[in-house]
Amino acid sequence: MAALTVEEMNDVTFVRCELEGLALRRSIELGGLDWEARLLAAHHKLANTSVRDDRKPTRPSDAFVAAHAEFHATLIEACESPALIEICRTLYDASEPYRRMCYLLTDNRRAKKVSAHRALMEAALARDADSAVKLLKVHYEHTTRNLINNNLLEKTTAA
Repeated sequence: MAALTVEEMNDVTFVRCELEGLALRRSIELGGLDWEARLLAAHHKLANTSVRDDRKPTRPSDAFVAAHAEFHATLIEACESPALIEICRTLYDASEPYRRMCYLLTDNRRAKKVSAHRALMEAALARDADSAVKLLKVHYEHTTRNLINNNLLEKTTAA
C-alpha cells in the first residue's frame, strides 16, 4: 500500500466526515432499542479493552483495533443503507493503517479516546444528531491532525 499524503488524508477525512455524518444522522433517526443496546455494548467493550498489545507494547492490541472498528460500525449500522455502510467501511479500512499509528502516540491517549467515544455514544443515544455528527467530525479531524503533527504521513508534493 502506498503511503497517503497529507492532502490525501485530509480528503479521506473530509469524505468520511460527510458520509459517516449522514449515516450517523440516519441511524439516530431510524435506530431502535436493539441498536441502542448494541451501541452501549460496543462502547463498553471499547472502553474496557487495552490499547496496547501486552506481548508487543509498541503495537496496538488486535482486540482494541477490533473493538474500535465495531464501535464505529455500530454507530452507523441502523442507517438502513447497505451501500452507504459499505462506502463508510471502505473509507474506514483505508485509514486504518494510519489510525493505528496514532493509538500509541502518548500514554494519556486512552483517557481521551474513551472520553471522545463516550461523548459520541451519549449524543447518539440522546438522539442529538447535530451534536453526534459534530463530535464525529471533531474525532476524525483530531486523528488526522495527530498524523500530520507527528509527521506520520507523506508530505504533499507541490505540483
